[in-house]
Amino acid sequence: MDDNLKKIESSLKRTVLLIVLLLFTLISATFAWFTFNTATNVTPMRGSVSGTGITLLISDDPDGVFEKECNLNPYGGMDEYELEPVSTANLDTFFEAVAMDENNYAIRFRDVTDEIDSKLIRGTVYLKSVKKDAMVYLDPSKLMFDYGAQLLSSMRLGLRITGENGSFTYIFRLDDYAGGAEELQTVETEGTVVGDINSDGEAQFEDDPSIQMSDYFADVDADGFVTPGNEVLIELVGDEVATVEYWFYIEGCDNNTFNEVQDTAGAVTLAFAGCE
Repeated sequence: MDDNLKKIESSLKRTVLLIVLLLFTLISATFAWFTFNTATNVTPMRGSVSGTGITLLISDDPDGVFEKECNLNPYGGMDEYELEPVSTANLDTFFEAVAMDENNYAIRFRDVTDEIDSKLIRGTVYLKSVKKDAMVYLDPSKLMFDYGAQLLSSMRLGLRITGENGSFTYIFRLDDYAGGAEELQTVETEGTVVGDINSDGEAQFEDDPSIQMSDYFADVDADGFVTPGNEVLIELVGDEVATVEYWFYIEGCDNNTFNEVQDTAGAVTLAFAGCE
């Protein structure tokens, strides 16, 4: 009996040791990817518009005064915002990693959709084309993302623009503004993001929907003259007020999202251009 008890006790010790080692592996892997106790500070700035042959205006209030510029007033009403890595396929649901495997790949996530205002920047502005219809693009001459290359490479700009001609959702990579970023694979299949999770927190991965921002740039010369770009964001009907929802966030499944993006301060300027 004593021998059996010793065997059972030894087996239990080995089991406990294995569990402890497994927990240590998960915790160590998590911190190797992105630590939970630091964030990236961002100070939102302004939104602006430009146009040729039309009057394209912007406002932070659909019933307020429309001008050439307006303040970005994200939800939360703070002067500075902290960014933490999250993952989304649609800008409707957001998830964050809570556990990693021995390869440093995220394997468990939780839904943080109800907490996103503490993890990203989002808000709404409004566009109006006075009297005339307008094709709306991004204005590369005024867009400004004042961060380092590592953060820009891991970050996304989400836009959902809704007007009389429909609602259009875009998730843009900011790689056009970055270069020389380090990479570390964070999920088993590269080029994927979290679309949903099951009851155990296991992710259902989907192809990364993000696209290059430059395809939606207008051509703006030194005198501010605007000509159409390759792809239009939305076509506005004269005098309609279109809603522009925006999200700035760090995509947690991006290869550039690991500890190097931390402790970075930055600022944002959104800019749109319109032409007939």
